[in-house]
Amino acid sequence: MREGRPWAIDRPVNRAPALTLFSSFGSLFRRSLSSLAAITLAFACADLKTADPSGNGGSGNGDGGASSSSGSSSGGGETSSSGSGTGSSSGNSTLGPAKGAGDYGALPFGYCCTSDSECRDRHCVQVGSQKMCQDECGYPETCQGKGLPTGFTCNGTPSDRGQCVPPSGFTCLPANTFTLGTKPAMSCCTPTGNGTAGLECMGGHCEYYKESQDPNYEPPEFCTNHCDVPADCGKGMKCQLELGLCVPANETFTCD
Repeated sequence: MREGRPWAIDRPVNRAPALTLFSSFGSLFRRSLSSLAAITLAFACADLKTADPSGNGGSGNGDGGASSSSGSSSGGGETSSSGSGTGSSSGNSTLGPAKGAGDYGALPFGYCCTSDSECRDRHCVQVGSQKMCQDECGYPETCQGKGLPTGFTCNGTPSDRGQCVPPSGFTCLPANTFTLGTKPAMSCCTPTGNGTAGLECMGGHCEYYKESQDPNYEPPEFCTNHCDVPADCGKGMKCQLELGLCVPANETFTCD
C-alpha cells in the first residue's frame, strides 16, 4: 500500500450563510463518512499485517514474527557459516589460494598423505606412525628450499637416485596447509636448482625435456605433472613412462 492517504476524505465545503443548516447536516454526514472510511482502512491494514508473505496464511503477528526470526537465524545464518567453512577447507579458489594435493597430486616432501597419487613424485611412504610424501633426489639441494620443511637429507646420488629423508622426530605437515601452484601444464616456469622447483605449477613439477637431436634447439623449462597413463596428460602432451612425467608431444614447442 502507498504511504500517505490513499484517497481524499476531506474536501472543500461552500459555507455561504443561506446554506448554514444544510452545511451543518453535510458536515455531520461527512464526519460519519470519514469515521466509516477510517474503520474500513484500519481493518484492511490489519488484514495485511496478519497475511503470510508466502501466501500460506498466517496465525497472527506473534507467530508470524517468530517464524521469520527463526528462519533467518537457523537457515541463512547456518548455511552461510557452513558454506564458508567448507569452501575454505576444500580449497575453494574464490576464498583464497587453493590448498592440498590438487587434481594432479602436487604435495612435496614432508606433507602428510594417504596415497601415492597425492605426492608430486608418487611416493607416499610410511615413516613411523605417519605417512608422508618423499621426493626423489640425487643431490642434497633437491631436499632443500625456502618454504619447505627443513632438516631433510638426500640418501641418493646422481647415478643412484634416492629419496628426501626426514630428520628424526619429524611430524608431517597437514596436506590442507600446502598452497598449490597456479600455473597449468606447458606454462613457463623458473628452474631453481632445489626443492622449490615446480611449486609454482599445479602439478608440482618444472622440467626440461629434449628429444630433438638438433644441437641448436634449447627447449624451455615448463610446468608439468607426474603420469602413469596417457590420460594423465593434457592436450599437446604425452606420458613419458621412463620419466613418469607428461612431456610435450611434439618438438619444437614453446611454453605459455
